[in-house]
Amino acid sequence: MAGATRSRTRKDVKRQVLLVTDETGLAETQAALAALPLCTRGSVFVEVPDAAVEVALAHPPRMVVTVI
Repeated sequence: MAGATRSRTRKDVKRQVLLVTDETGLAETQAALAALPLCTRGSVFVEVPDAAVEVALAHPPRMVVTVI
């Protein structure tokens, strides 16, 4: 029964991702987000020099994008 417990534990593990970038890495960040499964959870932090810079990243629904 120990094997079944370990197997169930692996399935229960949630995948979380943390991405941190600035405005120069937006294309790479978008590519990384596009490669993630829809069930991925996590956060993306984008640092911009000015609040006027617009950041529009398509991301899995359980990811949170924060512009700093």
